[in-house]
Amino acid sequence: MHFRTGTQDDAASIAALQTESWQTAYAGLMPDDYLNGSLLQDRRILWTTRLTTPESPSLLLLAEEEATLQGFVYLLRRPGRR
Repeated sequence: MHFRTGTQDDAASIAALQTESWQTAYAGLMPDDYLNGSLLQDRRILWTTRLTTPESPSLLLLAEEEATLQGFVYLLRRPGRR
């Protein structure tokens, strides 16, 4: 497994992995038409926006196996919180 800092070029693969995860984890808890409909597009918009206009300070770390995204973590410090 390889770990690296993510960039805005990773938005689509993060959105795809998050969508797949939500479809599994939230099946029966969230509406099927959302999980199998607009979720991927919603996640693409979110991650593209988040990674092209990052809040500071933030950190995106990716875990890859043979150039395939296996997981990620996104850390964002909120003002006024410790």
